Amino acid sequence: MLFLSETTMRIAKFWLGLTMLTALTLAPVRDASACSCLPGGPPCQNAFEVDVVFAGTVRSVSALPDDGPPLRPGEARIPHAVRVEFADVIAFRGIEASMVSVLTAGSGASCGYEFKQGERYLVYAIRAADGTGLVTGICSRTRLLA
Repeated sequence: MLFLSETTMRIAKFWLGLTMLTALTLAPVRDASACSCLPGGPPCQNAFEVDVVFAGTVRSVSALPDDGPPLRPGEARIPHAVRVEFADVIAFRGIEASMVSVLTAGSGASCGYEFKQGERYLVYAIRAADGTGLVTGICSRTRLLA
């Protein structure tokens, strides 16, 4: 039977812990969102895979009404969808307007793009299935213009 001294055990535990910490630190990190996207191609290819491409400044972001149960006082809910109003639009494909409204899901886990008021974006959008508006999300090539 093998007996190790207390010092030898401490050294062994130290090296085991250091090895595990190093392995966890160097392990590949994956995004933990529920939304998964196919790899994107070059910008020129992506521009022809969507209906509309434009640059614009976010004027407002507003949650669309929810059909969920009423909230209790102090309770909050992530909206299912938000409407983003853009001003100072420069159209590259599919529209001719100086102001554009786009819908996106209310959270990144639902593939929604998180727009910030006052920021300028390059937006890739598709027409909604019912033809009523434009839709975008994190799987599109939409990005901050900067």
